[in-house]
Amino acid sequence: MASLRDIRRRIKSVSSIKQITRAMEMVATTKLRRFQGRAQASRPFANQIEAIVGKLAAVAPEGSSRLLQQGAKDAPVGIVVVTSDRGLCGAYNTNLLASLHRYLESRGFETKGAGPASPKNVRLYVFGKKGYMYLSKRGYEVARYFAEPPLEKFSYQDVRVAAKQLVKDFEAGAISELQILSTRFESMVTYKPGRAQWLPVEPPKAAAGAGGEATLDAIVEPNVQFLLDKLVPKYLEMKLWNLLLEALTSEYASRRVSMKNATDAAEEMRYSLLRTYNRARQENITKQLLEIVGGAEALR
Repeated sequence: MASLRDIRRRIKSVSSIKQITRAMEMVATTKLRRFQGRAQASRPFANQIEAIVGKLAAVAPEGSSRLLQQGAKDAPVGIVVVTSDRGLCGAYNTNLLASLHRYLESRGFETKGAGPASPKNVRLYVFGKKGYMYLSKRGYEVARYFAEPPLEKFSYQDVRVAAKQLVKDFEAGAISELQILSTRFESMVTYKPGRAQWLPVEPPKAAAGAGGEATLDAIVEPNVQFLLDKLVPKYLEMKLWNLLLEALTSEYASRRVSMKNATDAAEEMRYSLLRTYNRARQENITKQLLEIVGGAEALR
């Protein structure tokens, strides 16, 4: 059994760890509430502009916008992967990257056991240091890594710049389509990886009328193409902005749960060590009393 001094040191160490994890839990909770409010505030506008653009795209004349058409068939598929810049957030990054591998396998871009070679028909874009490090170490080629500013400090202006770069690659024929793989926030304890098509813009299935032709229940002035030229860039920016906010919210929700579990585990360990310490101290006291009694008996 460890000495009392060693047990005291372990108790002190575990107590310090508990204080750190508790502080990190409180910080994560504060940031979670902040990003949750921003994500929830952006969601209605993102959904509404998506619905409007979808209806306009359904009735748009063929060839009206390059962003409504599928890219070149021989061009690679673009995938935006949104991970975290820091760790200590549980299985947040693991689940997202596992979802990426499942998607690549479902599209036939990679097979299990094929090795770390990067798929030739995939072009990866990465938000978050953890995702970039993971993909780079495994031999995947990252076409663009959005390193600055860090994801947590991203503003709408930064999203606008990133969206323009992605649209530029699509219009230049570097990619045939663009998918965004990120974590969707549902509640404080529920956040799941999801995939959304960003480009080309697709009209909703409900936009078709009874005869199978697309209909629009509004008068459009001056014309559909003019509105699409104005709204599609805003829609793409807003959709990317909302997905990044939800990913950040999910990250801090996962970090809060992880730090709470670590705090609870440290408290259980501290309680167990205290019991061991008290037991060992009682054994020492009993041993000393027996020695005293034994010595007194020997002197009689």
